[in-house]
Amino acid sequence: MAMPPELTILTSDRESGVGTYLLYVGTGAMPPDVEEAARHGVFAVRDGAAVRSVTARQRDGALRFDPVAMAPRDDLARAVVRYFEQATYAAEVHRWQAREVLVIDNTSVVHGREKAENSPDRELRRLMLRRAP
Repeated sequence: MAMPPELTILTSDRESGVGTYLLYVGTGAMPPDVEEAARHGVFAVRDGAAVRSVTARQRDGALRFDPVAMAPRDDLARAVVRYFEQATYAAEVHRWQAREVLVIDNTSVVHGREKAENSPDRELRRLMLRRAP
């Protein structure tokens, strides 16, 4: 699994009833016990045919959490999953209007979408930017 980009840029040509969750997770944003769990809890991530072990809080301080791609392997990682399951209630929800652009700092904000089963109107374009190594 490649390192996540520093910036994600989303744009929509039309209004959508499906919002984008935005939750600040920068320094001091999460409770200390969750922060500790994010630094030390182990997740399994499939990387092609291989499975790697990772933590949610990266060495560079960025937080990466993807409930689809990351499977918790221990109690600390499960605590991180529980935190984010509940944190959506505290997240800001961006409601898409036509011709909007949303720039997300992936080093301090996690993002996701509301359920979209009955909303075929959601169509976003995404550009991800990462610093060269």
